[in-house]
Amino acid sequence: MKIRIHRAAALAVGLALVSSLSAQAITGRVVSSTGAGLAGVNIDGFDSNGNALTLSNDGTNATGNFTTTVDDGPGVYTFYFYPPAPPASTHLVAERVNVVVATTTNLGNVTCGAGVLLTGRAVRLTSTPVANVTLSVIDGPTGAPVLQNQTKTSAFGTFSLAVPAHEIELRLDATTSGFVLGSRALVRTPTGALALGDILLAAGATVTGHVQRTNGTAVAGCDLDFKNANGVDVYVPNDNTVANGNFSVVVPKGTYTVRFTAKLTDLLATKELVNTNLNSNTNLGNVVMNAGVKLFGSVLKASGAPAAHVDVDAFNHLTQVKIPLGRDNTDAAGAYAVVLPTGTYDIKFLRDGAGAAIGADWHRNVVINAQTQLNGQLPAHGYGGAYSGPLPPRTVTPLVAGTGGGKAAGAGGHAPGSSLNPPTIVLSADALALEVGGLGAFAPVLLAVGETRAAVEGGLGAPRARVVALRADELGVARLALSEFGPAALFLRALVPGAGASATYLLE
Repeated sequence: MKIRIHRAAALAVGLALVSSLSAQAITGRVVSSTGAGLAGVNIDGFDSNGNALTLSNDGTNATGNFTTTVDDGPGVYTFYFYPPAPPASTHLVAERVNVVVATTTNLGNVTCGAGVLLTGRAVRLTSTPVANVTLSVIDGPTGAPVLQNQTKTSAFGTFSLAVPAHEIELRLDATTSGFVLGSRALVRTPTGALALGDILLAAGATVTGHVQRTNGTAVAGCDLDFKNANGVDVYVPNDNTVANGNFSVVVPKGTYTVRFTAKLTDLLATKELVNTNLNSNTNLGNVVMNAGVKLFGSVLKASGAPAAHVDVDAFNHLTQVKIPLGRDNTDAAGAYAVVLPTGTYDIKFLRDGAGAAIGADWHRNVVINAQTQLNGQLPAHGYGGAYSGPLPPRTVTPLVAGTGGGKAAGAGGHAPGSSLNPPTIVLSADALALEVGGLGAFAPVLLAVGETRAAVEGGLGAPRARVVALRADELGVARLALSEFGPAALFLRALVPGAGASATYLLE
């Protein structure tokens, strides 16, 4: 038997078929920050589970336009728009999240922001290039990943990345290289094309072990942190225990303080192994974590606004021994939560990077025997103790380094080639506290403080001059409390030995 289909009905079926095939699609135009169309942009899509979509026509044409079919059908998806890889382009990858695709969805203009070129080469001790090092870039202000076309170093160890023109962290994960090498993380603030040159990946040691509770049960998802002999946290990929409590990581050979921080919900006190020699492959054995209780709360600025990046420290009230805490900084909302053993403590809230001389919000003799809420508020003056002494507020006037001369024409009054920043001057109840920034991490510095300029610059000394040799912290900041100086104007000279960097300031 023959089945006849009316011509009009057949046409309707065909149109319905075409409609269904084109219904799940996205359209739009990819443009630069100046609005110019970007050709050759590759489009990737993912579902809510992170599974890659099958896309047809997944690129832009010569004018930046695209019509991309989503072969997986309707749904809510995330799309990424990858401009041509550097050096052909330094535009940043664009993202559209939670895109509802049920019919043809017009995304309008999708803007790929302007970036700068970041290049370099990963090498070993012998200056041999290291291929297949996994690359990732973290945006400094947001902490979000900056997506890249290139995710591993080339066969020649090289890489070319497009990054924002502000602070970023470049992570080089050497565990994928096939060599036992330490990984590295570099923080940079490129304002234009930046060539990092050779990045040395030091010889590594494999560190293994097992984390458990006092009853012998495994601790899964425990985070390991490694602080080297200089007190700097080292980037170590894959530094969490697996389901059975085991861990295996590679660190640059050296001596470390190893910190173990369990998930907050496990209520286990943070554990530290100090002065741990990891100059060869090492099994740390069973690391036992004791039960603890949660201390939580929020910290405010003096204005009442939430205080982010505030460090929470706990000290044994009787011995003043510092208690190790993990994840001990407030978040963007000023909230924190840590776990520590039961006991009596002195709790300190201090803006991250500030020095003890500058003061803090202290809570003394806090008894913690169960879950405890403790809120804090930072003082009004600088980072430190509220001003209540006789010293008036002081300003910093930069002067030309060396004898003679008046105020410098440029910011800082630095000697040629100096990298010193103007100091931060903060008053506490009983002391004048100085911060001198812009130094290298752990760089030595000489600070001379006196009541005349001649005293601090090597001329005939005046009464009450003081010279102190200090070493900067990991942030390149040196700090000094000056309780013996009164309200008179002071002069500060900062000198970095061997670097030729110096500056003189008037504190008034």
